[in-house]
Amino acid sequence: MFGKLTDIIKIPAAILFGLAIGLAVMLFAYEGIRMPIVGQLVNGKVQDVVTAALAQQKAVCDGRIEKLSSSTELAALKATLDRERALRRMADEAAAQADERAFAAERQKTADQATIARLLAEAMADTGLSRPNERDRAWQAKH
Repeated sequence: MFGKLTDIIKIPAAILFGLAIGLAVMLFAYEGIRMPIVGQLVNGKVQDVVTAALAQQKAVCDGRIEKLSSSTELAALKATLDRERALRRMADEAAAQADERAFAAERQKTADQATIARLLAEAMADTGLSRPNERDRAWQAKH
């Protein structure tokens, strides 16, 4: 078919045909081959760059999520620690107050025992207190 054409037509046709084939090869190498229903059959340079960028962004996003969860966990732990410290402080204050009350109760008990001992000594010294009488009632009213 090309045998009857002159060289003046053969040379530009061959160049155009070569350019078309080169363009198709370059397009497939750059973009890859994508079919409408099937999807991407052959990855080109663009698809490789897109895949690498998506993987990098996913790694960055996962790192941010990890940092976010770590900062969230850190905030929760700090709140828990603050609450535990507040509870510990309240417990220490309650224990100090209980110690003060116990010390005051011990002093009062000692004073009461001394009063009881004094009253028993007074009662033992007075032999007329064996039966309740007017003197006993007067002594009881006085104390």
